[in-house]
Amino acid sequence: MRRRSYCAVVGCLLTGVAGCSGLTGNQSEAETPTPPATSTSTPEGEPELSLEELSVPARVEQPNADVPIRIEVQNTGSVEGFFSEPIGRGILDKGDIELEPAEIELSVPPGNKVTKSITLDASGSGFVEIRVGSLKRKVLVFPRDPAPRIRATSLITGWSQYGDVASKSIQKVEGETEVALGVRYYYWHIDGLQDLQFSASIYNSDNQRIGVTEFGSDVITDDKGWAVWERGIPFVSPQEPGEYFAELVLRDRKSGAASSASVVFTVV
Repeated sequence: MRRRSYCAVVGCLLTGVAGCSGLTGNQSEAETPTPPATSTSTPEGEPELSLEELSVPARVEQPNADVPIRIEVQNTGSVEGFFSEPIGRGILDKGDIELEPAEIELSVPPGNKVTKSITLDASGSGFVEIRVGSLKRKVLVFPRDPAPRIRATSLITGWSQYGDVASKSIQKVEGETEVALGVRYYYWHIDGLQDLQFSASIYNSDNQRIGVTEFGSDVITDDKGWAVWERGIPFVSPQEPGEYFAELVLRDRKSGAASSASVVFTVV
C-alpha cells in the first residue's frame, strides 16, 4: 500500500534592518515592514486498503491451461488508495514459490470495493499454488495426456533402489542369468494411489517373442501431480547367444492409458 505524505508549509519571518553610520539630529533608520506569517495544510486523510478475496478455479485442463484469477480489494479510508502486489506461483512439493514479473495493480476509491480479473499461464501440469499478498489458493492443472511417461530404460543386473536404472546398467549378459529390465517413469497422481501393470516381453533377432513377465503394482503415496519413480522387472536371459530386445509396457489400470519403450541387449 502506498500512502501519500503531507506537509505544512509555514512562512518564515523576514526582518530587515537598514542604516548607515554618521546619522545626526532627527535622522532615523528606515524600517522594513514585517510580512505576516502564513501557513497551508492539506485536510486529507489516509487510505486503508485490505485484500478481501482471491479466487481461482479448482481445476483447469491442458492445452488451455490459463488460470483465471479474481481479487477483491476494499478501501475503508477517507481517500483513494493504490493497491499493488506481486503474484506468486509454484508447483506444490517441487520447490519454492516464484514471484511473477507482473503485479496486480488497481486504484480503490474511498469507502469502496474494487475487483479485478487477470489470467495466469500455469506453464505445466500438477497442483499449482497461487499467492497474492497473504492469501493463497490451490488449482489443479490437469495434463492433456495423464498416461505414465517412460523416462529411461536399461538392462540391469538387478533393482533394489532408485538410481539402479543408471548405476547397474549393462549391455551384455551371459545366457540363463537373472537380470532385470529397469524403468524410470513419471506417474500422474490424483488420488494418492498408483496402480500400474508392468509387462516385459523378450524378442529374438527374428522378432519372435520368446518370453514375457507381467505383474501389477499398487502403491499408496502422498505425491501430488507428476512424480518420478523407478522399478525393475526381473527375468532370466535367453540361453542362446545373440541379439535380443526387450519391450516394456506400463499401463495405468485406473485409466487404461499406457506407454512403451524397448531395450536392445546381447547374450554372450
